[in-house]
Amino acid sequence: MSLPRIRLMEIISSVVWASIFVIGVVYIGSKYSMQEGPLQEGTLWMIGIITAFIIAMMGTGYWLSTIEE
Repeated sequence: MSLPRIRLMEIISSVVWASIFVIGVVYIGSKYSMQEGPLQEGTLWMIGIITAFIIAMMGTGYWLSTIEE
């Protein structure tokens, strides 16, 4: 069973971005795990990495949708 080239690119890009996101969340969680209070630096970093992940996935999806097979 052979996958089309665009489908393979979608799978690879999703796995790469998800891996980067998980590594970032684990790193931020381990670095800022002992903070007190509701809005500390770790929380802001977590919001930033979630926002960056969403923007990266949207940008990659848009870029892949413009590629013609």
